[in-house]
This record gives sequence, structure tokens and C-alpha cells, in this order.
Amino acid sequence: MNAGPLKAVESNTFSKQLASLPDPVRVVVAIAIESILLDQGMDLANGNWLKHVGAGVWEFRVGKSVKAVYSKAGFPSNKQVSNSSLLIRVFCGFEDGVVVLLGCYNKQRYSGAKRQSAAIDSAKRELLTYRRRS
Repeated sequence: MNAGPLKAVESNTFSKQLASLPDPVRVVVAIAIESILLDQGMDLANGNWLKHVGAGVWEFRVGKSVKAVYSKAGFPSNKQVSNSSLLIRVFCGFEDGVVVLLGCYNKQRYSGAKRQSAAIDSAKRELLTYRRRS
């Protein structure tokens, strides 16, 4: 169990990639990070929400639907919450009580293996840069 909510640090790459997502998607990703990732941290690795992709980088899987995110975040379900599908990947690292947000992409829009591999490689480079600066 985590000792409490974690803090987040955003890389420039993450900030730019998040900004490129449509507004409604960006809101759901922000809710997922704040209410799920920062609250539950590494405990998410016991389920389908967090997967290690190598070199200290983790893939936080935001989806499969908006309702699934709201439910996992502990928000009450109501008719206004969309059940539209959502497959956003947020790459992060866990460093001394901080979640380093390294990058993200819309897997639903860009589903190719090459795109995902490139995103993971970019996240690994971002984590190395963060570690050199820390």
C-alpha cells in the first residue's frame, strides 16, 4: 500500500502530448492521473491499469471507457457520464515518491506497434533525462 497520495512531475514531452489530446479526453486523463495513478501508485500493477515496459518506465492504461475511468476513480456513475471507448497510454516512472509523467498517446487513434514502440523509447529517454537532472 502507498503511504499516501504521490506527487507528479511532468516532462515537457508529456505536457505537449497531453495538450494535443482533445479537451474531453484531456479532462478524463487528468482525472485518471489525479484520482487513480497518484492515489494508488504501484498498487495498480496488481491489475490491468499499470504495466512495466522496461528500464523503469510504466504504462498507465487509461481506458477502456470513460465510465471505467470514472468508476475506478470512485466517482458516482450517472447518465451524463459517457460510455465512449478510450485508450490513452500515459508513460511514467516512480522516483522517490514522485510519479514522473514522461509521455502519452492515443492508442485508439494510433494503434500501430511501431508507434507504441517509439512512444515507449521516447519515455525511456525522458526518464534518463529526469534522472540526470535530479
